Amino acid sequence: MRNTLVFGSTKQLRFDTHRKKLLTRAASSLEAFRGISGSTWVAPLMTMPWEVAKLVNELTKLQKRAAILISGAFKRISTAALDIDLFVLSKLLHVFWPRLLPPWRAESFTNIEIGSDRETTGERAEAVRSTSDIFGYSGASGREGHLGAAVIALDNNLDVIESQQVQVGPMDRWSVHVAAPIGIFYAISTVFKHAHQRLRTVDSEKTTATTLCDSRSALQAVQNGGHKSGQRVIHAIFQAATEVQAAGLALRLQWVPGHCDNLGNDVAGRLAKDAVGPGKTHPFRSLLTRETAFIRGKTLRQWEQEWKSYL
Repeated sequence: MRNTLVFGSTKQLRFDTHRKKLLTRAASSLEAFRGISGSTWVAPLMTMPWEVAKLVNELTKLQKRAAILISGAFKRISTAALDIDLFVLSKLLHVFWPRLLPPWRAESFTNIEIGSDRETTGERAEAVRSTSDIFGYSGASGREGHLGAAVIALDNNLDVIESQQVQVGPMDRWSVHVAAPIGIFYAISTVFKHAHQRLRTVDSEKTTATTLCDSRSALQAVQNGGHKSGQRVIHAIFQAATEVQAAGLALRLQWVPGHCDNLGNDVAGRLAKDAVGPGKTHPFRSLLTRETAFIRGKTLRQWEQEWKSYL
């Protein structure tokens, strides 16, 4: 219905004429939509990638045209240079959801336990071995301007049987609030791996796996996850957890207080700190807010250097 907002011109310039033409065009477009509706009306937008690509391309052209009018730049200026000068991000795909979550979807986790009392929660974390067949810890930490995440799986003797370290990236583009969910995402894959190994040796109808994490904000983000901007990691967690549960595994998330002499949590935090590095070893993109702040800071520093060079 993109053509419905184009006003027709008349000699009298009466608004009634514009209104009638607008309603006529809208009704015509709705009739066209009615002709192709029916059982396909609930198909998500992301199932039509060519339509999305076309829309992004049109929006990108409009964004550049508006930026040129605002800045007074030449028409042949590079889009990337124009975006940096005006603090504009050209990655319009941030606007679209990576995957829409249906409202009727089943819960991805059987339980997400976030206690408020440190002592009681710490005791429950210590007793997780008696309530779960598989358990592990995920952690996130930073050092020297970089962030890392780590996952460990323990046996009943508290020996590490599996560990994984992830380089999240520099702190100017990533935050610990994103690094912690990334750790949870990799914890699910680690749990899935050991669940498969267990099902081969143990005859059990249902296997319970618990991942403990000392980030309350990460667990709350998973618990309250929805269609908000910047939740690609949370959506990936939901998708992975749903696939794991379909294989007969009951997933739990549980908060463990930090710095409470919990061996598993301390090991996960230490491995996360050791995982920091200059690059990143995960498939996720940084948040739009972080990208905006990074570009603004870089441009401001460049402007300050140029200003001082002319003094």
